[in-house]
Amino acid sequence: MSLKVMLDTHDEAALSALASVGLVRRAGRDMEAGKATIEARDATSATVNAEGFTVNITDSGPTDAKCTCPATGICRHILLATLALRADGDDAAEATVEETPTSTAAENLADLDEPAIRKFAGADWDKAVTQARISTEATVAEDGPNLSVQLPDTDKPVVFLAGLGLKGAVYKGPKSAKRRAVTAAALVTRMQAGTQSLDTLIQNEPTAETLAIEFLEATRKAIAAAVRGVFGGGSVIAEETLFDLSISARAQAAPRLTGLLRVLARQARQARTHHFSYNDDRFLSDAAFAFALTQALEAHPSDPALTGVLRRHYAEQDPFPLWLMGAVNWKADGGARGARIYGFSQDGAWYATGQARAAGMDPSFSPRTAYSNPLWGAGVANKLMGKQMTLTGARVSSDRQIAWDHGRGTLSEAGPHPLQAASDVGVMFDQWGDALEDLSKRMPKGLRRTGISLPLLLEVADFGAPDFDDITQRYGLPALDTNRMALTLSVPADRAEDIRWIERNKSTIAAVLCEVTVADMDLLIVPVTLYQNTRRTGFSVLNLTFDRYGRQEGGAGSMGERALSFLKSGLRPSGGAAIGPDPIRWYCEEVLGVVANALRFGGSEEPLRDVRKRAETLGLLSVSTALAQFEAAGSPEAALRVSYLVSELLRDCHITL
Repeated sequence: MSLKVMLDTHDEAALSALASVGLVRRAGRDMEAGKATIEARDATSATVNAEGFTVNITDSGPTDAKCTCPATGICRHILLATLALRADGDDAAEATVEETPTSTAAENLADLDEPAIRKFAGADWDKAVTQARISTEATVAEDGPNLSVQLPDTDKPVVFLAGLGLKGAVYKGPKSAKRRAVTAAALVTRMQAGTQSLDTLIQNEPTAETLAIEFLEATRKAIAAAVRGVFGGGSVIAEETLFDLSISARAQAAPRLTGLLRVLARQARQARTHHFSYNDDRFLSDAAFAFALTQALEAHPSDPALTGVLRRHYAEQDPFPLWLMGAVNWKADGGARGARIYGFSQDGAWYATGQARAAGMDPSFSPRTAYSNPLWGAGVANKLMGKQMTLTGARVSSDRQIAWDHGRGTLSEAGPHPLQAASDVGVMFDQWGDALEDLSKRMPKGLRRTGISLPLLLEVADFGAPDFDDITQRYGLPALDTNRMALTLSVPADRAEDIRWIERNKSTIAAVLCEVTVADMDLLIVPVTLYQNTRRTGFSVLNLTFDRYGRQEGGAGSMGERALSFLKSGLRPSGGAAIGPDPIRWYCEEVLGVVANALRFGGSEEPLRDVRKRAETLGLLSVSTALAQFEAAGSPEAALRVSYLVSELLRDCHITL
């Protein structure tokens, strides 16, 4: 590469990636002020006097340039020299050199082969492949001949400079993570361009089948360090360690722990950068849960309820009737996505089936396509909603998951209305006390309940006015039972159109199928399927995450605009009584705040003593004991024990009258 080609590559955007926008702008002003003089220049190198300092720069680029000033790295004099050389295009020595047109960074990456990328990655290959597979939605943007790739789990982009290959890529994140991030960015770029599928990449280290004690101990230490770092002002090392652990091969044996570590790494970064969505209580709760999960996995490393399920074991079942009631288009934080279909049998048991792909696997897979595919030979899946069939030869797992590709379904031409059948077998509820009692029986306890999804069928008498939570970015939609008792349904901000549609059509809604999950310290009851009865169309089933109902794809407007539109909508109050022991909930939220303040500021022990005494008054003896231990030790580990206990109480508030 000649000096001219190198300079063509290093435009203002590329220099900003190497240094900072502010430093480049200052260098630009200095150049316009005439503070740089080119003393010598040929086809491969140049010498520039920049504000009295001598800069020697070659065709290797600014990163290898030398400046006589005392600053280290790429100083403003090197930037000034580069800009001055770019502005000086009339050079006889370069004019005699026959230039080959420079290929773009995107073309450079397409021309690479897998062995070359492996060689660059070295020992980071396995982790880079895993990071690429969880980063399939990375943003890839061409900027002239260069290429910028923003991976979802990093706050700094990887910038590929035309002609400089993988070694010349710029990444201003932690130096220890550069090779992994650059490799992952290259792999994702090639995948998005159709050059090479991530499915074809082979990792050197096989995924561990069980978790080693030393890995779990390292994870606990990393979580405690992250808590100390976050409340001490932020720690790049702590968040990088958490993310590194989340993509290690050993972590893949426990997908639940993997997802939690990624969430914690993201929250630690948000805390350090003062991101608006960071919340102390949520971080403490998630960290406490992950900390407790590592301890549970030490004792039960092969319990699928703790590790999460990578593979299920199925056994053939005798023929049984099944009513298919709803479908969900889901996507996990880790990048996995799929279609899930719920149904119930005559014994009142709920079943589920579906198709899914892990992060980065089979980019051609679409949950919408699965929803439109044939199912058990009974018809297309999206046409079977609300229908009864007899399923023969089905393979069913212990948690009542039915294999998608086994079995034969025969539709029943005559039979009860699906909602009548649901009421007859006791899976549809018109009183929320009964609904929550049923949910509490089906919901696993403690650590085993996070990561599960349970169906809950509600016969809703009416809906109240929604409200928007800026912290969780969710709408709360009150659903009223026959006694005017209110149960809050949770709707993500990007599904605001669903609430508008419900408000306009609530007189025709006979029932709602909800999916119950545990997240953000709460048990979330999310509406996924609506059942309508209208004079014009009769009974119909509407799956909110699949079926369109006149809304535009992606919803309308930003989250803030959607929230504001509801504030102006003037919907009438629900008029129903709310469910949940608010005093306990308020107390638990207060404890999380007191613990967070103690970690961040230290100081007076009076708030801790106050919440400890009230724990005794409320009969929460385990919380009182944990608070006393935190008062004495003040350690992150003690804070996490308190936080786990009160977070569990918060989740129980939703299913306890």
